[in-house]
Amino acid sequence: MIKTFFKKLGYLFDHQYSQSRLRRPIRSLNQDTSSLVPTGTHQQLVTAGRWLFSNFAPVRGALLEQATYSVQPFTPQYVGKDKAWGVDAEAWLKDWHKVVDIQGRCDFEEMLYLALISIKRDGDAGILLTETRGKYPAVQLIPSHRIGSRDTGAITSGAYKGKQIQNGVITNANGRAIAYELTNGRRISAGDLALCFFPEWSDQGRGLTPLAGVVADLQDVKELRQYELTAQKAQASISLIEHNENGYADESESFIEQTIDGGTLDTTVETLEGGAIRYFRAGSGAKIETVESNRPSKNAQDFESTIMRAAFQALEWPYDFSLDPSKIGGAVVRLVAAKAQRTVEKNQRLIRKLARRIDGYGLAKAMKLGLLPMPPGGDWYSWHYQGPRRLTVDAGRDASAAREDYKLGLTTLSELYAERGLHWEDELQKRVDEQRVLLDAAKAAGIDPNRVQLLTPNGLQNSNE
Repeated sequence: MIKTFFKKLGYLFDHQYSQSRLRRPIRSLNQDTSSLVPTGTHQQLVTAGRWLFSNFAPVRGALLEQATYSVQPFTPQYVGKDKAWGVDAEAWLKDWHKVVDIQGRCDFEEMLYLALISIKRDGDAGILLTETRGKYPAVQLIPSHRIGSRDTGAITSGAYKGKQIQNGVITNANGRAIAYELTNGRRISAGDLALCFFPEWSDQGRGLTPLAGVVADLQDVKELRQYELTAQKAQASISLIEHNENGYADESESFIEQTIDGGTLDTTVETLEGGAIRYFRAGSGAKIETVESNRPSKNAQDFESTIMRAAFQALEWPYDFSLDPSKIGGAVVRLVAAKAQRTVEKNQRLIRKLARRIDGYGLAKAMKLGLLPMPPGGDWYSWHYQGPRRLTVDAGRDASAAREDYKLGLTTLSELYAERGLHWEDELQKRVDEQRVLLDAAKAAGIDPNRVQLLTPNGLQNSNE
């Protein structure tokens, strides 16, 4: 039954006729996305994505890798003109991020991490902007299966009467999502609930897991592995094969064992443990041979690798980077790392929008409650988010190239520090503070500062100048 279920999912957009030898025309796809992927089909895709994530290690590892390389860490940096206010705002956000989850299960970075996994695994994830009983801002992560509606079409009553609803998404006449409905019947404005996903169709209202196109193939790989393991176990259970004239065990075996037990026979006998001996009738003569196994065969492994590579294409994650980097090298490994970095940057673009939505809500509530003042210039929404360091396979080579680009004016300090997962203004201030402490300590001790630090290529400027 499970096999049939996954096979049907694999042909959502490519209907197959296995009973006919003739190729039939592809069914019409000239419909809206909501009609092609109705509520029931979307729920099946969510189920398939979760099943693969929970039961297929390569899929689980690839999605976790993407989330780790894309999100952790993910630090907000104020880049507006009100610098003094930005320092206070960053400090407030740092404290708020520790308690941002209204359920108390995770902090800000963990919430973004879980949201990205949900988007990749389920297709989408909801972010509810809410508050505690004390009116303190809070956020709740809404799983994909919690967003949905039984009704389809025009709403007949309530605040959204006359609006269209499909799979939990309420839209206006222009097709814009203005509200969402949860499975418990609660309807929430789009101003308070953000549904996050990677759109692939212009009229798409719900996200689709990238696993949708490879569900059947990955299920085939899992079954092949199970069958192969069963065959290997069957072969491993037989250690020796004896060919003799009658095809049975020697009847004197029990007599020998009884004689040995009685201590009347001086013969060396070795007992086989953990395996078995199989007896076969020999055409002539007798012999004993060991069982040799070459499973899984090279062809079987190559075939599985081909299917897995196709599946990883759908995940936008290099197969060689995640599962088997041993077979690549030189320029190819840098190309693979560059492709992985592209996917990381794509993930971060979506996560930055999500983070800016969360922090914008938190800052607005904080200023409304008097926890933060309004910035003098009114610029409170200019933020940059610094993610993890850039992926690299040769840190020394990349660092050397970055230095040369900086000398030629082809890059900036902000770009260089961003590649290392650092914010350039913070790091520059650290260097200034470090130099001030060093010079003050050297002056107090009456020693030359050059004796306690490495000289720069042009030497150190006199501290008295």
